Amino acid sequence: LKEKRENNKKKQQEIQDLKQQKSLTKDFADFVSQILNDINISLKVELDTDNKNYIIKSTNENATLTIKDISEGEKNLLALLFFYYELFADNKQQIVKPEIELIIIDDPISSMDDSNKFYILELMKNLLELSNQQIFVLTHSWDDYCNLSYGKKAWEDKTDKNGVQTKSKFATFEI
Repeated sequence: LKEKRENNKKKQQEIQDLKQQKSLTKDFADFVSQILNDINISLKVELDTDNKNYIIKSTNENATLTIKDISEGEKNLLALLFFYYELFADNKQQIVKPEIELIIIDDPISSMDDSNKFYILELMKNLLELSNQQIFVLTHSWDDYCNLSYGKKAWEDKTDKNGVQTKSKFATFEI
């Protein structure tokens, strides 16, 4: 009986894994979990047993967490990663959805520690390289402003990922 229960438990897990592989939301959970792993945050995002809702788990204890259990910076990071993921029409985050013409991001680096701050700055730099989108990144931090605008020139020639030559319309404003 014990052996049958163990086999049943394994089969249930296999069924759950197959359901998640089929799920449209699985891609986002994998995307976020990989990023969190890459930047050494001990969280992962999974789907619940119904494959309808996301759950946050601690990778250290494999315990399910609530939104109250994670820090303000982790909440902001998860929200920003969801926002970033939803901007793109493809899973490789290279093609922006055609209906998006304007992107406004307000102080994305607030409440982040230094390592997460570096990652978010790189994410923002990637966004600023997008063609055909008007992007506003607002910040209260002089250092972040300098990091985002360093080396950027207004109206410079640039080549996009497809080899198309365009004029970069870049401007920074300090208020």
